[in-house]
Amino acid sequence: MAYEPFDGQYEKEHRYAFHAQDPSGPHVVFSGNVDVGSNLHGNLNDDSQWEFHDVILTVGPWWLKLDPKEVVPSVTNSGYQNTNSDEDDEQAWRIEALTVDTVGGSGVHANEERIRLKFNVWVKGENSHVIRLSYFVFARGRALGKQGLNSP
Repeated sequence: MAYEPFDGQYEKEHRYAFHAQDPSGPHVVFSGNVDVGSNLHGNLNDDSQWEFHDVILTVGPWWLKLDPKEVVPSVTNSGYQNTNSDEDDEQAWRIEALTVDTVGGSGVHANEERIRLKFNVWVKGENSHVIRLSYFVFARGRALGKQGLNSP
C-alpha cells in the first residue's frame, strides 16, 4: 500500500509563474517539503535488509490543462534519523523510480487537476527513518486553475 501524506504534513510551497510568448501557457516553478514522520522506516528486525515504500505526493497548484510530459520533477530526502546505532549497524536510504501523472479534483476544482509524484523510498537500518522529503518541480501547462497560482 502506498504512503500518501495528508494535507497537514505539507509545508507551504514556494511558487513562481511566468508566461512565455503565446500560444504557450503558464510555466510554473515550485518547491516544497513534507514531514513524513516515522512512516518511511527501515526493516525493524534486520538492519541488513532494505525496506521498500511506495510514496505518492500531490503537489503544486490546480491546472485546467496539463500534460505530465511537460513536468520536470525532482525529489530528495531532506531529513533522516537513526537512533540507537552502534559500530555494526547498517543504515542507508535511496529514492528511485520517480514518475508523474495528474489527479482530478472535485467541487470547486471539478475539471481541474494537480500533479502527482510517485516514487519508491528504500530505507536500511532497524532504527532508521526518512522523516522529511523535499521536491522541486518545473511544469508547463495550457492554463492554471480558476483560483490561480496559489490554490491550494
